[in-house]
Amino acid sequence: MPITDPQISFRSHPVSLAQAAASVGERLVAPQWLTFAASGPTSVQQADGSAGPIVTITRYEDPNSDQWVMIEQFHVGQTKQPGPNLIVGQTKQPGPNLIRHVTVDSTPVALFEFTVRAGGRETDILGALWTYRVTGKPIEVHSHGISEEDLLQVVGSIR
Repeated sequence: MPITDPQISFRSHPVSLAQAAASVGERLVAPQWLTFAASGPTSVQQADGSAGPIVTITRYEDPNSDQWVMIEQFHVGQTKQPGPNLIVGQTKQPGPNLIRHVTVDSTPVALFEFTVRAGGRETDILGALWTYRVTGKPIEVHSHGISEEDLLQVVGSIR
């Protein structure tokens, strides 16, 4: 998961896509391909620190199923190498578990999975983490209800 300095205070709040785009000094990324039809994100959340936006989270949902994709685009100099905290072979443990490292369009990507328990319900999350070539900053994608193959197509379509 993303590493942040615990000394930095921040607040998170819902925003429109236009508000989020106006507040960051870079273009917001978006998937060009999803396994389901989406006219845009169903929600946008932004975390701001004293120096401005830290992360923008866009969520795309399929209204006809339980499928969703959530993209976290980091705006500050946070660093995260794909996988050092992730241990191959551990499953259903707290935190992410590395599935493997892959390459998507010549970019190294760490695939991971974890389970979220809330309200008496478990949700399996499949994710990907990589450094975006354009900004040199991390991008993380969480998904539910889509296959690993489809997640990699989503990752390859993010522009």
